[in-house]
Amino acid sequence: MSTRLVMLGPSREEAMPDIVVFCHPEQHPSIKRFVKQRIVTEMCQSSNPGEPSFSVTIIGSAPRLRTGFTQSEVTVVADDQSIHTVEWVPTLCGARINLEGPDGHTRNATFGGIVKVAMEDGSVFCLGMTAGHVFHELHNPGHTEGYELLSCSLASDSDTAVNREEDDDYDDDESEVDFNLFLNGSVSNDPDPSSLTGSQPWIFKNPSMVGRMIEPAVELAGKSAEESKYYDWALFELVRQQDFLMNKLPTGVDAIIQPSSLVPGYTGTRSVYMISGHDVRLGSLSSSPGRIICGPSQGFVNAYAVTIDSASGICDGDSGSWVVDAETLELYGHLVASDIFNSGYVMPVSDVFSDIKQQLGADLNDCRYLL
Repeated sequence: MSTRLVMLGPSREEAMPDIVVFCHPEQHPSIKRFVKQRIVTEMCQSSNPGEPSFSVTIIGSAPRLRTGFTQSEVTVVADDQSIHTVEWVPTLCGARINLEGPDGHTRNATFGGIVKVAMEDGSVFCLGMTAGHVFHELHNPGHTEGYELLSCSLASDSDTAVNREEDDDYDDDESEVDFNLFLNGSVSNDPDPSSLTGSQPWIFKNPSMVGRMIEPAVELAGKSAEESKYYDWALFELVRQQDFLMNKLPTGVDAIIQPSSLVPGYTGTRSVYMISGHDVRLGSLSSSPGRIICGPSQGFVNAYAVTIDSASGICDGDSGSWVVDAETLELYGHLVASDIFNSGYVMPVSDVFSDIKQQLGADLNDCRYLL
């Protein structure tokens, strides 16, 4: 489940700010009952002059994770030929990867990039990075639908025009919004089986094992909300790390990706590239964070909304994609999910690296340990 602020209305000119709740259909009635409580309506509909008021729209469609799961040891496989297509750009950033388990289950994800981790004992490791919810699902087979994503966005930078029905009484049998408009191919649960943008396993002509997933060091179950914050990252040991020592755009731009020293909230709304397993896509990253709770966590963390300019939007298999500044190529974070409006959720790299330091006992003093 997630919530964020969206501009809704019959046209761009008539669009008004709405707090939109994305939830599973079975959660719809209880959320409606909560929203119609006086304390909630007074918060959303201010009587003070100059203070903004918001309507609340509830949509029975929860955000979707954009990778998959296995049931035991996970290996990371990529297409050896596609990695070497452009030999003068030795990078794994944006490579399509399959997460494979010994039971034969495979799902698609994206290789974000390589992280250099310096341990307290002086040892240094170069590790691959992707989204982490695959590992949570690994330890909870059969419970992927129960993986909750809760967010609260403080702002949205896009205008979305839809037809909205006003419902002062919040009738549990009535929907606030006709969201069929958004159920296109880019967010469908039933993609074309022949399309690589859907949930069908990627078939590699020359599969090559890239690495093996590393077991998370910290067990979140039973911890407090503050202690159990989950930043949705996973690392894996690289088999041939000497071949891929640069984090770069796979398009051949002669610039190395480095972590941003500022979180997106301090940079303003920025044009960004999402380096996905499908291609490098231009989009925009919001300047205001949302609040997300996901996986085994009980604590909220910040995330930022990314909107992709192209019609393909965000696709299955995009989880783990790095999001970088379109001008400076500074890394802002990695993609973990998207909602019915096809806006993505990006975990800030500064928070992710701080969490890696804590879990691995690593020396990441200024988070500038990318190659």
